[in-house]
Amino acid sequence: MTAKKYFVVLREEGCVPEKKGGWPTREAAIEFVRECAGCRPASTLITLLTLTWDDDLWAECGREALHIDDVLTGGRRRVAGLRP
Repeated sequence: MTAKKYFVVLREEGCVPEKKGGWPTREAAIEFVRECAGCRPASTLITLLTLTWDDDLWAECGREALHIDDVLTGGRRRVAGLRP
Protein backbone atom coordinates (compact mmCIF):
# COMPACT_ATOMS: atom_id res chain seq x y z
CA MET A 1 0.00 0.00 0.00
CA THR A 2 1.31 3.41 -0.94
CA ALA A 3 0.00 6.29 1.13
CA LYS A 4 -0.43 9.94 0.22
CA LYS A 5 -0.89 11.33 3.73
CA TYR A 6 -1.53 10.37 7.34
CA PHE A 7 -3.94 12.03 9.78
CA VAL A 8 -4.75 11.55 13.47
CA VAL A 9 -8.16 12.01 15.09
CA LEU A 10 -8.27 12.52 18.86
CA ARG A 11 -11.58 11.92 20.67
CA GLU A 12 -12.10 12.65 24.35
CA GLU A 13 -15.40 12.21 26.18
CA GLY A 14 -17.48 15.36 26.10
CA CYS A 15 -15.24 17.12 23.56
CA VAL A 16 -15.39 17.74 19.83
CA PRO A 17 -13.01 15.39 17.95
CA GLU A 18 -9.73 17.00 16.89
CA LYS A 19 -8.17 16.25 13.48
CA LYS A 20 -4.42 16.73 13.19
CA GLY A 21 -1.96 16.08 10.49
CA GLY A 22 -1.45 15.72 6.84
CA TRP A 23 1.95 14.09 7.42
CA PRO A 24 3.69 12.65 4.35
CA THR A 25 5.28 9.75 6.28
CA ARG A 26 3.97 7.16 8.71
CA GLU A 27 6.96 7.75 10.98
CA ALA A 28 5.98 11.40 11.52
CA ALA A 29 2.37 10.41 12.28
CA ILE A 30 3.51 7.68 14.69
CA GLU A 31 5.72 10.17 16.56
CA PHE A 32 2.71 12.48 16.95
CA VAL A 33 0.63 9.54 18.22
CA ARG A 34 3.44 8.74 20.68
CA GLU A 35 3.36 12.32 22.02
CA CYS A 36 -0.45 12.33 22.29
CA ALA A 37 -0.59 8.95 24.00
CA GLY A 38 1.92 10.17 26.58
CA CYS A 39 0.13 13.39 27.52
CA ARG A 40 -3.58 12.58 27.02
CA PRO A 41 -5.79 10.52 29.36
CA ALA A 42 -5.82 6.77 28.69
CA SER A 43 -9.52 7.08 27.80
CA THR A 44 -8.69 9.26 24.76
CA LEU A 45 -9.42 7.45 21.51
CA ILE A 46 -6.60 7.97 19.04
CA THR A 47 -7.31 6.99 15.44
CA LEU A 48 -4.61 6.90 12.76
CA LEU A 49 -6.03 7.54 9.28
CA THR A 50 -4.14 6.66 6.10
CA LEU A 51 -5.12 8.22 2.78
CA THR A 52 -3.95 5.72 0.15
CA TRP A 53 -2.82 6.35 -3.41
CA ASP A 54 -6.30 5.50 -4.75
CA ASP A 55 -8.04 7.81 -2.22
CA ASP A 56 -9.21 5.05 0.12
CA LEU A 57 -9.21 6.02 3.79
CA TRP A 58 -7.91 3.35 6.19
CA ALA A 59 -8.48 3.71 9.92
CA GLU A 60 -6.60 1.97 12.72
CA CYS A 61 -6.28 2.40 16.47
CA GLY A 62 -3.42 4.79 17.15
CA ARG A 63 -2.30 2.98 20.31
CA GLU A 64 -2.21 -0.37 18.48
CA ALA A 65 -0.31 1.20 15.58
CA LEU A 66 2.19 2.58 18.09
CA HIS A 67 2.61 -0.82 19.72
CA ILE A 68 3.10 -2.51 16.34
CA ASP A 69 5.68 0.12 15.36
CA ASP A 70 7.54 -0.44 18.62
CA VAL A 71 7.63 -4.20 18.06
CA LEU A 72 8.82 -3.84 14.47
CA THR A 73 11.48 -1.25 15.28
CA GLY A 74 12.93 -3.00 18.30
CA GLY A 75 10.84 -1.32 20.99
CA ARG A 76 11.19 2.32 21.85
CA ARG A 77 9.97 3.82 25.10
CA ARG A 78 6.59 2.62 26.32
CA VAL A 79 3.64 4.97 26.54
CA ALA A 80 1.28 5.21 29.52
CA GLY A 81 -2.13 3.80 28.75
CA LEU A 82 -0.85 1.24 26.25
CA ARG A 83 -1.38 -2.33 27.33
CA PRO A 84 1.50 -4.78 26.70
